[in-house]
Amino acid sequence: PIRDGRRHRRGAPHCRRPRRARRRRLSLRGRVTLLQVNDMVQADGVADLVNLHHHPWGNSYFPTAACGGGPYDSDTRHCWAKTCVETASPKADCFVGKPVVQHGPEEYEMNRMHACAKTLTMGEGWKPRYWPFVVCTEALWNDGIKAAEGCVAK
Repeated sequence: PIRDGRRHRRGAPHCRRPRRARRRRLSLRGRVTLLQVNDMVQADGVADLVNLHHHPWGNSYFPTAACGGGPYDSDTRHCWAKTCVETASPKADCFVGKPVVQHGPEEYEMNRMHACAKTLTMGEGWKPRYWPFVVCTEALWNDGIKAAEGCVAK
């Protein structure tokens, strides 16, 4: 099977709508919108071939003594990734506290909600309940955390 790791950034406008740039084919690498991935996995037989790993994290990072904290800063995120993620021995404060998110508190709540849904549906694969929940909540992004109620019912 094809394994794809999606690190989706909730609230990022370019993740919710297709890019305007000319596209010849859908690539699993680079900037792909959630809607494009959803269209792809809905095609007959594709979900049986793809082992999708969705990571509800986006460009978030934890504040650290070495790199700093919020408000969100791309340089700080890159520092955190280098010193905490891309190392075999991260420092003790690498994964402590509340994450700093790029698109505000709504993104934080949606990331948590998606992570919780992923945990609750673990073992049944991504397509039956988890992925439809993610797509539904993304479509209702402007409703925030309240979107979850209607999406759980589906």
